[in-house]
Amino acid sequence: MSDNDQARLPRRHIAKIFIALAGTVFGLLVITFTSYFVSYLWQSKYGSAEDIARLNRELGGERFTLAADYPGPRPPADLKPYVRPGNPITGNPDGQVTILAFVDFECPFSQEGYPLFKAILDTYGPTARVVLKHLPLSTIHPDAAPAAEAAACAGEQDKFWDYADRLFTSKKLAREDLTAAAAELELDLNRFNRCLVSGKYRGDIEQDMRDAAELGVRGTPTYFINQRVIEGVVDRSTWDKAILSGLQ
Repeated sequence: MSDNDQARLPRRHIAKIFIALAGTVFGLLVITFTSYFVSYLWQSKYGSAEDIARLNRELGGERFTLAADYPGPRPPADLKPYVRPGNPITGNPDGQVTILAFVDFECPFSQEGYPLFKAILDTYGPTARVVLKHLPLSTIHPDAAPAAEAAACAGEQDKFWDYADRLFTSKKLAREDLTAAAAELELDLNRFNRCLVSGKYRGDIEQDMRDAAELGVRGTPTYFINQRVIEGVVDRSTWDKAILSGLQ
């Protein structure tokens, strides 16, 4: 090997390190931009963090994050137009009852209500089509939007609902926690991380936010059960009445 070849080897090694570092920095910038962009989109429709805090002081209930001073949700005659191709669905796709669940992974009330929501899925899954809609309140929950994107990336590997279960139960949403949850589910981590950095599901999340605004959703969690609406954490009997009314 000539002296010139030996000199080129360290340069190549340094170039590879530089490219790897640049890729990592770019990925972090994309994730940060995504969080701020979704935050801006939410704020333009629902208000700033200060507005949300004021609403909850003045109007909010104890088990619901109120984010918009709307009169209340407006259930449409048909929920079908709001079931988008990118929305994760479980239960019976042809079920008599459709449930649209607008949630935020970082919302304490979405987290609190999740165990009962999961029990409802187990009970009524054969008769209900359950659709999850992302509504990250990014001005007050900065980790919500990246968590929503991570869940969508897990869905690429047919693990959306398992991954969502991990996030709701662990309540750990930092970047390293998102990767750890993927590892626990034995996802292809290279594929998962490439997906997360790409921001490919950002548009689906933004569409969910537009749907929420159109339907008059005021905060999280909000559930549409055919023409009925549940806001916040409620008891089992309230869920049963709402679903059984749709089965009559």
